[in-house]
Amino acid sequence: MCSATAANAREGDYCSPDQARICTWTDVNYQGSQWDHDYAMPSGECIGLVVGVLSVKNRVYIAQRFWENLNCTGRNVLVFHNQDVPAFEFVVHGWGGI
Repeated sequence: MCSATAANAREGDYCSPDQARICTWTDVNYQGSQWDHDYAMPSGECIGLVVGVLSVKNRVYIAQRFWENLNCTGRNVLVFHNQDVPAFEFVVHGWGGI
């Protein structure tokens, strides 16, 4: 179960390295609707995202994988701890542990 919450306008430090969360946006360059997840997805698990996202900041302490399809298939990108991805090459619909 995803415990994401929609975020309104926030200060720039909301997704700072000490926040331990995954921050996703529906548009490139951290624009559009923001969804935050305050946990890491465990290894081998995967969920479909409520909305497709195009940018992410990983502030949890392990790498996470973001997938093109809801069932975590198709193209994917591994995003490491404290890595920012301002623009995926595809709309992300799945998120899982490595």
